[in-house]
Amino acid sequence: MTKSGQKLLALLPLIEDYQRYIEEDYNKNTGHSKYSVNLGFTTGMEAGTKYVRIFHWYDHGSSYKQRSCHSFVDLNTGDIWKAASWKAPAKNFPRGNVKHKDSYSNIRWTGC
Repeated sequence: MTKSGQKLLALLPLIEDYQRYIEEDYNKNTGHSKYSVNLGFTTGMEAGTKYVRIFHWYDHGSSYKQRSCHSFVDLNTGDIWKAASWKAPAKNFPRGNVKHKDSYSNIRWTGC
């Protein structure tokens, strides 16, 4: 297994908690819950060599699903970075850290 794969496995439960936080923030701020009919807001992740891309999309029931990049998680430090584009984080300052849930205070489902 590669080093980035080992780092991902170590951070995976924390990244999944971060994704749940984003989905819960969506439900709380839009009035939707997992038991109501909503736009099908869902999060996902894609791992690279340095970062994990966190994205979200709305499942409207069609085959077309437009994904938007929410943020990036640094595999070395666990820092959460705002997305500058689909492919790269904005590296001016980290918005939080997946290892510290109290750092999520400024992160919303719309972005960080």
